[in-house]
Amino acid sequence: TYMQNSDSLDDQEWFFGGGKVPRWFGYTYGYQLVKEYSQKTNKSAAELVFTDSLSFRSTITLTS
Repeated sequence: TYMQNSDSLDDQEWFFGGGKVPRWFGYTYGYQLVKEYSQKTNKSAAELVFTDSLSFRSTITLTS
């Protein structure tokens, strides 16, 4: 995936913001992603701890 294979990924910018990325974007997006997945699958936070990260892809909606 992009995040795993990119040498140009700036973790600080992605999670904390900077440049074109809004402050706290990564954490905010991650929270929303897990919240929506939890609601969609009816799983608790405890059940999600061991969920494979690829499972969350079904929750992502891309817009152009």
